[in-house]
Amino acid sequence: MEMKEEKSNGDSMTEKQDPYTTGLRFRLLWQYGLEVSRAMEGLGSSCCVLEVDVNGQETFLVDMEVVSSFSGRFARLFGAKSMRNSGKVKVIFHDFPGEAEGFELMSIFCYNNGKVRITPDNVVLLNLVAHYMQMEDDETSCMTPNLVHQTETSLRGISYWSWSELSSALKQCQDLFPATDSSFVSRKITESIAERLSLPNIAASCTSSSDSSSYRLSIDTRSTESRRTDCLGSKSWWFEDLVILNVDWIKRIVKMMLSEEFNHAVITRFLIYYQKSRFVGATPFQKCGIIESIIDLLPLLDQSSLSWKCLSEVFRVGSGLNIRTSHRILLERLMGSRLDQASPDHLLFPSPSGKRYAYDVDLVVRLIEAFLGEGRSSLSPDRLIKVGHLLDSFLVEVASDVDLKPLKFESLVTILPDAARKLQDLLYQSIDLYFEVHNHLTEEQKLGIYRVLNHEKLSAAARKHFAENTNFPSDFRANALQLFNKSSYYGLKARKYEQATGAHLQGLHRRILELEKLYKIMQTQMANLVKPQKMSGHSCDSYLPKLCSS
Repeated sequence: MEMKEEKSNGDSMTEKQDPYTTGLRFRLLWQYGLEVSRAMEGLGSSCCVLEVDVNGQETFLVDMEVVSSFSGRFARLFGAKSMRNSGKVKVIFHDFPGEAEGFELMSIFCYNNGKVRITPDNVVLLNLVAHYMQMEDDETSCMTPNLVHQTETSLRGISYWSWSELSSALKQCQDLFPATDSSFVSRKITESIAERLSLPNIAASCTSSSDSSSYRLSIDTRSTESRRTDCLGSKSWWFEDLVILNVDWIKRIVKMMLSEEFNHAVITRFLIYYQKSRFVGATPFQKCGIIESIIDLLPLLDQSSLSWKCLSEVFRVGSGLNIRTSHRILLERLMGSRLDQASPDHLLFPSPSGKRYAYDVDLVVRLIEAFLGEGRSSLSPDRLIKVGHLLDSFLVEVASDVDLKPLKFESLVTILPDAARKLQDLLYQSIDLYFEVHNHLTEEQKLGIYRVLNHEKLSAAARKHFAENTNFPSDFRANALQLFNKSSYYGLKARKYEQATGAHLQGLHRRILELEKLYKIMQTQMANLVKPQKMSGHSCDSYLPKLCSS
């Protein structure tokens, strides 16, 4: 802020002053019932008229006494009586909040004896102007109306604001405050946004603000009614209203939502939606900042809300933008922890620029290292086996790449522990294919690759094929052949035992059936013997023969 003292004649106006604009400003102030005639007459009177240049855009003429009575900043600046009686004084602001609109609202407050209509549309700007011009009790008289207090008090009714009023106030916060601002107003509005989003069944809030219409049209070309119908009952109705925020404010809002225990899966969906929406028309530098900000937020979310598909999408986008190494490492660590959710196609990332081999083998190695880095205690056998099958499928895919060096293929083959594979047929197939394509390998290079094979984990068919495969050394194949013959011998013996056991069980089954039939026959005969003894009307003695006569 600069201050200049000028003579009180009418020729003292600088070239920056536009008489038409000044008159227009006075007419606007007059509509609010402000007594500005004194300021106009003050150009030639003993009253001190203050000329205020607001950010080099517009000039105001105000009564120094009036504005100084409400503004601590002006009061300190013009405290001396000599200054107040010096005629016309000019003040130049370079960073006045809200520019001309902000100064006009402050002038309305001062000329209206400390009263101004505070609404959701201007409360943020009024509060910032009040702090900037030090319009609180400790700077002015305790009897003077306090604009800071009035604006903060008006926020007590923020729970009754509509969603459009809340989102509009949030947009003003972004325009006027840095995302790191911790003032009462910005904190209250961001907290209210997070609380409102956490409330269930806010169907009325599905109507998006008009400010985001341009973004909606670029993302969704369906009719308005169709979108609103889909929006009802949806958890994503607010996406379009917050997509207008910059990345710094998005980070602040998301962290606030997490503190309200908001649904992490919905936040994940919003971040992906935000990335796609904001990329429209953005420069590569802006895109890089957006994707890095999203990556910063991902570790704060529950693991269950981050799918492999979501993370791989972010990774592919980030790779094309050359994101910073720290963000790449963080994203790879998150992807690695969910590697068991991936499919073989998901690992087919193109190799970095300048590399001749087709797929990014080094990335797959880093992802597996991140997966294993979780710790053996948290890795269930099922998850480990899934990753083993995933890697073997990837090995089959890359084995035919003539530009894939032996050391890189070896790093893939040997990275997982033996427990990751119950059966090694697919692993053997990939190694055999690699040896077939790369027939120039030395025995030492081959040994580094095939040493991982466990003959006992090959099926009988694979073991037989391996025993006859000349791509492998004869002594290594001999062990496999011995195991194959041994398994064949014991397999034949086991089959004979099973056949004999089966015949014996069938005989036992037939015998049981025969005994059951015999048991039923005996039951019938016993019933016939007992039945005559239970006939009614006769004594048992009548059936006995007489042994003697009288």
